[in-house]
Amino acid sequence: MEFRLLGPVEVIRAGELLPVGGARDRALLAALLLRANEVAPVGYLVESAWERTPASPDTNLRTYISRLRRRLADSADDAPRVVTRDGGYLFVVNPGELDVAEFERQFDVGRDAQATGDHATAASAYSAALALWRNDPLTDQRHGPTLEAELTRLRGRRLDALEGYAHSRIQLGRAVEVIEDLTTFVDEYPLREELWAQLMTALYRTGRRADALATYVRAQTHLVDEVGVEPGPRLRDLHAAMLRDAPELGPESAEISLAASRPVPPAQLPADLPTFTGRSGELDQLTALLSSDHRPSTVIITAIDGMAGIGKTTLATHVAHRVRDRFPGGQLFLDLHGHTEGVPPVDPGDALDRMLRALGVPGDQIPRDTEERSAFYRTQLADRTMLIVLDNAASERQVAPLLPANPACVVLVTSRRRLSDLEHAVPLSLDVLSPDEAAVLFIKIAGADRVAGAPELVREIVERCGRLPLAIRIAAARLRSRPGWTLGHLADRLGDERRRLDELDHGDRGVAAAFELSYRHLDTEQRRVFRLLGVHPGVDTDAHAVAALVGVPLVTAERALDDLVQAHLLTEQTPGRFVLHDLLRTFAADRAAAEDTDGERASALDRLLDHYVSATALAMELADPAYARHRPVVPDAVSELPSLDAKSANSWLEVELVNLAAAARVVAARPQTSVLARLLGRWLSTRGHNGHALALHLAAVAASRTLDNPIAEAYALVGVGDAHSLADRYPDAGAAYLEALAVSETTGDRQARLLALAGLGDFHRLTDDHGQARERYYQALGLSRELGDELVEQRTLRGLGVGFAVTGDLALANTHFTQALETARATGERGYEARSLASLAMTHRHWGNHDAAFEYAQRALDIVQDLGDLGAEISVRNELGRNHRLVGELTAALWHAQHALDIARSLGDRLGESQVLKAVGEVHLAAERHDQAITCYRAAVAISREIANRNDLFEGLYGLGRALMSADRTSEAVPPLEEALSVATALDQPHDIARAGDALAATATPTGV
Repeated sequence: MEFRLLGPVEVIRAGELLPVGGARDRALLAALLLRANEVAPVGYLVESAWERTPASPDTNLRTYISRLRRRLADSADDAPRVVTRDGGYLFVVNPGELDVAEFERQFDVGRDAQATGDHATAASAYSAALALWRNDPLTDQRHGPTLEAELTRLRGRRLDALEGYAHSRIQLGRAVEVIEDLTTFVDEYPLREELWAQLMTALYRTGRRADALATYVRAQTHLVDEVGVEPGPRLRDLHAAMLRDAPELGPESAEISLAASRPVPPAQLPADLPTFTGRSGELDQLTALLSSDHRPSTVIITAIDGMAGIGKTTLATHVAHRVRDRFPGGQLFLDLHGHTEGVPPVDPGDALDRMLRALGVPGDQIPRDTEERSAFYRTQLADRTMLIVLDNAASERQVAPLLPANPACVVLVTSRRRLSDLEHAVPLSLDVLSPDEAAVLFIKIAGADRVAGAPELVREIVERCGRLPLAIRIAAARLRSRPGWTLGHLADRLGDERRRLDELDHGDRGVAAAFELSYRHLDTEQRRVFRLLGVHPGVDTDAHAVAALVGVPLVTAERALDDLVQAHLLTEQTPGRFVLHDLLRTFAADRAAAEDTDGERASALDRLLDHYVSATALAMELADPAYARHRPVVPDAVSELPSLDAKSANSWLEVELVNLAAAARVVAARPQTSVLARLLGRWLSTRGHNGHALALHLAAVAASRTLDNPIAEAYALVGVGDAHSLADRYPDAGAAYLEALAVSETTGDRQARLLALAGLGDFHRLTDDHGQARERYYQALGLSRELGDELVEQRTLRGLGVGFAVTGDLALANTHFTQALETARATGERGYEARSLASLAMTHRHWGNHDAAFEYAQRALDIVQDLGDLGAEISVRNELGRNHRLVGELTAALWHAQHALDIARSLGDRLGESQVLKAVGEVHLAAERHDQAITCYRAAVAISREIANRNDLFEGLYGLGRALMSADRTSEAVPPLEEALSVATALDQPHDIARAGDALAATATPTGV
């Protein structure tokens, strides 16, 4: 556990920020931690947490202590952190857990080293101590006078540390490095004369004598105006010495000469971010690599790359701090400004000059030629063990001259580009944070109190930030700086994609600004490809689609995509499939809106749609050649299509499915939408993508009506009916088929009329109106034969057969199934062949011809598995399972039924699920597992009521009654059997009436008679 006081009060356990509570809770925790591992008296705690002593101080304090204990307890086995002692409480802190303790430890090291003249050690220790301060403790928070006195003492120690650090750095000849910090602190603490003295000395030592003297005047003004006194002897003597250019102030002083004679290890690492979160895998990998005692013969170079805002510098700095103790030669850090607003990338020669100076080389000894500088630099590092961080690199060319030759050195490089040509480099590409890591980062920055009790909103916000660290930091900082905002308000502001980048604006550190820098580094062609990727409506893409979208040859698109991947403006998720981060997609779309005309963007979408239509037609021709006559004729392709065969065609369709559906929805007012719907409709239904099918057909209906194309509308309405029927929404299906029939009759399109009639036949059969079903089926059968449409002929023959089977005429059902099978085989339509085989297996099962039933069903299973037709596989496996049950093979029966049940549920096929549940119930009944059987039948009955399928309801009720009777629960069996008889009577199905009647009669027969 970590306890942090040097800034907002925080408690961190296992990387997660714990809620601390309100202002008084934080004040009490701070008071306890300031007396860690010693007894804090009750009076001290009360005077720390309350501005005024409460009426019952002991009672109030016990309440807050109890609440604090609960928040800090991880489990019942944990040793308590807050222990009651006579007269007070003791807060237990382990070594390394409290930032104040570490600050004091480092401060003492620095003070002792400074006293002995070891300024290098002093500077390092003071720097480490100061890096622990995140902000002023308990800022703008009410607390008692005793705690304020403790905090004042602590703030004084911080200033002591700063003065000690500045003094040590000045004595080491590094005065320039402390001027900025000292300038900030004298403004904040203008009465601290030693700070003014250090700033004057630093300015003087760096040749800024006039600025040093002006600083004295500023100090004098502050002291006179605010407290009415002149500067003390320290400042006055220093000022006088500077006026006469006293030799002891110059660079030749004995102390400085002594320091210069000793090699001073540079320590240039920026401060580590206290809010660093996650990256545990990357941290472990980097730490192990950089800490290895078994160094290769070459320098270890780790190249950390990733998109803008991903946290490359943060990670490099954090891991560098982790391992810096292993590099006694020091640490160099250089920002190469590969992507910095208004700053050109650092020239390698200039970079070498800075690094050599940091190593203590006088300027007049640094060679002028870059190549000579690089060689001289390698010489300087030949006997040093150093860690070198090269941040924000533009290219391999910029980095290569800065690499040492000494294998004892380690180099960390960060870049927005993949530095793939950097020899011997170990690449590490950063992805966005995990959902948990992103949430923790947000909480650390926003403050646990602001997000307490709303984890789902935190998740929503970080997802809208794309889990990009920069975006999360900005969003959390905005929340923290606006007390009136709620999490819900922030989530709503980020919910509008059009405004999201504006919401994540933070000046030069905004997300859009970061992306803009990467965008500017692209050439003209790369920028155009990137912009139009923002117009692409799908979730990912390939080079063929991009070539069509942009209107360029395939090789040009491939090269541009590769360049964008190298620049981390695009991600290659799997080989050949590319995706934009959500925020980059928004940025690309914004750039397209700003730089491309409406006509250019519309033309790009048209080219993309034309490509998808041509590629889909090719894939469907290969994947389902038998259904060719039912697909529209499409124009020749205008861009290069992917190379496909029968197997890869199905894979291509699966991969592109979401993109095809998205493209159709986004550009619904184009004719390609209706064409795509007709091309894909059958494939979608057989592959279990019914949701996509319905959305696509509805989009096609809207498009055809907008374009006043009633022929396309009729086909689209048939597709809507098919999708509703597969989802067991029979009233919606019937309405769509009737509308399709009416539209087709006005247009005279007999093919659309045929499909509507066949659909109506299915609708009436599934809603148990067998008279109407046969009428529509026979109409469709006649028309299909007139048109020579053997596919619809097979469908209607099988539909008629199923209807006859339901009403008990198995012989007539078998005749129609046989005709359907013969037609399917003649046309090579394997899907209907499989369905007909399964239907024949059903009739032979009922007749007791189990060998024939097995043969039909197994052949059907082979076909549907080869086709990947999941919808048909449900009924085929169900049939196999039933046949196995009847021959006593219960294990095999249950295996097939369970497999079918899994498929039905994955597809959302409620009718299929109900039918399989009844089959599972039969297996349990045969095995005398009565309770399991009853559970299955009850579930089946519930589904059949839900989808309003009366035949299915009858079978479920009949099976439930039989299961209850088998379990000797005869009285409970009567209601479902009576309802089953009522349903069969309403359906006018004599066979089912007889079954239900016999079962009911058995309930009245006394046991044993």
